[in-house]
Amino acid sequence: MVLPLRSKATDKFAKSVQRDKEAQQRRQREERTIADKIARLRALRLAKATSDKDVADRTAAATPAGKKPKAVAKDMTPAGSTIDTAPSA
Repeated sequence: MVLPLRSKATDKFAKSVQRDKEAQQRRQREERTIADKIARLRALRLAKATSDKDVADRTAAATPAGKKPKAVAKDMTPAGSTIDTAPSA
């Protein structure tokens, strides 16, 4: 009678240990995914900053001393926007 109870307890414990291992592996995969995403975004941000600095340096070198380059107006409406610009009655 003792053997079947011990066997059941051992099986339960083994299943519990297996679930814990699977959960730990899942967490590690998620952490790795997040770390990869952060690294990719950081690299993109640094590349953009470098590109912006290069453009600013070239613009500064191309303009005569004492003159500022003219600002270019940007369209601030989002792409695909259906904002009505007609005055309302």
